[in-house]
Amino acid sequence: MPGARTQSTRVGWGGLLLALLSMAAPGVVLTAGPALAEPVSSLSLQSGEATPSGASVSEDAWARQLVDALGLSQTLPEEPSSEELFSLLCVEKSEVGSGLPPGQGLRVALEAPRRRGPNSPVRAVLSVPTTALYQLSVEGVGLQRWVIDQEPVGHLDPSPMGVAQAQALVPLQAGPHEIVAYLPPNARVDRMELAAYRSFCAAPADGWHAGRPLRHGALARTLVRAFGFERRLPELADERQQIEAESFDEFSGEGGVTERRLAPPASGGAWAAALSGPAEFTWVLELDEPRVVSIEARTHGVLPQIWSVDGRYRVNLEPMHVDAGLVWNHVITLPLASGRHAVRALVARGSGVDVLRVVPRRSSDGDFVRVLEELGLPGHAPEATVGRSEAERTLSSSTFAELAAGFRLGLAGDSADRSLALVDDEPDPLTSRSLSPMLPAEL
Repeated sequence: MPGARTQSTRVGWGGLLLALLSMAAPGVVLTAGPALAEPVSSLSLQSGEATPSGASVSEDAWARQLVDALGLSQTLPEEPSSEELFSLLCVEKSEVGSGLPPGQGLRVALEAPRRRGPNSPVRAVLSVPTTALYQLSVEGVGLQRWVIDQEPVGHLDPSPMGVAQAQALVPLQAGPHEIVAYLPPNARVDRMELAAYRSFCAAPADGWHAGRPLRHGALARTLVRAFGFERRLPELADERQQIEAESFDEFSGEGGVTERRLAPPASGGAWAAALSGPAEFTWVLELDEPRVVSIEARTHGVLPQIWSVDGRYRVNLEPMHVDAGLVWNHVITLPLASGRHAVRALVARGSGVDVLRVVPRRSSDGDFVRVLEELGLPGHAPEATVGRSEAERTLSSSTFAELAAGFRLGLAGDSADRSLALVDDEPDPLTSRSLSPMLPAEL
């Protein structure tokens, strides 16, 4: 019967279990229950934590990560070459071995074509020689809206100085690009130019090298320069220079010297001013040694100014200002060779410059590492190679995310100065006295 077979089977298995128990050595206590479920110590599992990678990062691999993180990769092919990556991050270093004519090889200009009608846009195609960040400049009159490859660049009004530069920087791949200007009937475009933006250079001291292991000193240079914090490098106070602006070496346009009183007054009793129209002034500075220098200017006026160094490094200055006064503004910080350098400023009517200050700075790899640490990013011995896990920790940190977000805003044309961020540990109180005699001061 089925019930009998089941019962005999159970008895058989029970007998086998008893036989096994009877074979146990005397004195050995066998226990049942939870103790049998405990794992043997030799079979215990190791910790599941990830082990940091000890593999080093090459400079070209770091350049690829940096280009992606800074939002510069949209113009690149899926598999960009090392040369394209390096040129986007520092066209100044890339030009040295490119065979392009120094200074002029990375500018492409075109006389503007005629408009087909009073309401039609101006269209042109400019072909750039190398992949890089480019800045658009235009000559003409009236407010204009500009687009490159269907991406807005911003509104430009060259009327005050006859020329205007876009605040936005555009990453472009080598080759042709369509440029379109939309303007009202009373506006006019005479000439347009795309110039590689040399003032941005995120690169190791001697430039990028494919396949070379990335060192912490080079990593620090790329980040400090990319985010514009070279002004935090230590000053060489004994090498400072000050140039009275009214002692300019050259001028063009409607410029001259004025003794008109301002508040505060001009340092030498006079200042260089655009009197009856826009004017460009030139000053010459001389360096005995190659230096990273900050150029600062005490300016007057509310309208934008265009500054350049040696005709190669051009920047827009949106001056801080006070009514009928003079205010110090940072113009540019960049590395310069020893010798003579020409500093130029193009200013609109009524604007001017009182004095220039040239501040040389120390610029060893160690100095850059210390600035990086001040920003809240990890620093190491400058000569130590960068491990893959170290690079990933830097790129994934909240500090890097904040700085990269600011960089992308600047790339799109936001002119806010973020280079002095993260300086003050505690902000000053909003008020130093109580709002009412009946309230405590901290309210």
